[in-house]
Amino acid sequence: MKRLGIVVILGMGTLFGGAQAALGDSYSYTSIIDPDATGYTAASGINSSGEVVGVYENGLNTYGFSESAGVFTTINDTSGPGQTSAYGVNDSGEIVGAYFDSMSNQDGFTDTGGTLATIVSSGGAFGINNAGQIVGGYSDGDGFLDTGGTFQTIDFPGATLTVDEGINNSGEIVGYFVDSEGNTNGFLYNESTHMFTVIDDPSAAEGTFLYGVNDSGEVVGTYSDSSGTTHSFVYSGGTFTELSDPSGTLDTVAFGINDSGDVVGLYDFSTPDGGIGTNGFVATPTAASVPEPGTLALLGIALIGLAALARRKPASAQRI
Repeated sequence: MKRLGIVVILGMGTLFGGAQAALGDSYSYTSIIDPDATGYTAASGINSSGEVVGVYENGLNTYGFSESAGVFTTINDTSGPGQTSAYGVNDSGEIVGAYFDSMSNQDGFTDTGGTLATIVSSGGAFGINNAGQIVGGYSDGDGFLDTGGTFQTIDFPGATLTVDEGINNSGEIVGYFVDSEGNTNGFLYNESTHMFTVIDDPSAAEGTFLYGVNDSGEVVGTYSDSSGTTHSFVYSGGTFTELSDPSGTLDTVAFGINDSGDVVGLYDFSTPDGGIGTNGFVATPTAASVPEPGTLALLGIALIGLAALARRKPASAQRI
């Protein structure tokens, strides 16, 4: 019988002396603003060619988009009321996302060469790798992995909610879960070993969310501090590197990362009329520092009797 296991990376630098934040890594930021947007654009995924997918608002409607070399293409499921979001893209240009149908139910889709196909009802598709494996979440609170049309539930053991957000070409899955006490934690799931690793940012006061992972194992996500402000990070090898778009005056949310280390997401800013605007961004690494050594606290917990098949946070980041 396949069994699940858990490794915990505790984000408690003061107590354990580990999981430190890096200060030396540098990124250059480029804003992504769909020309049809009326104040809201979010970049959700990026592939190795630099193609970006995301979401923009135009009036009361929400549309997905893909952007390549400055050219924007709208993605819209016409069977619903004009509420479509694109979340992930692989190196073949296959896009996954979600839309609301005519009954106001959220469904997950794939977009292959401009042809949209529904793959899951009452849920959303959030990440896709080059093998076409898709991860996402159901509206009832379970996460899933779709391999060639065969769906497997991927839930953190004992969680009341699990959302699978990203998958790399090794089959590693990242996402977040809510535990029995109502705390939100990030996780990485290894499909080969059926092990979960809990990853929590040491600065988090109100939860950690993981959204994307590349083939080097670099993970992007967010956390909220005690004031409720959302911060973003890249996690790699036990080090959390904070990301903050300098054009933003409020929250920064990182959603995706490609194999070059380019990160996409959104930043919020105050508008002259006292409102809040949202733009997407691409953060490109410009230098790398050597992180200060830190000791990770790892705690292995064996789970007996659990079969592997047993089963966006700020409003701007909510997926389902």
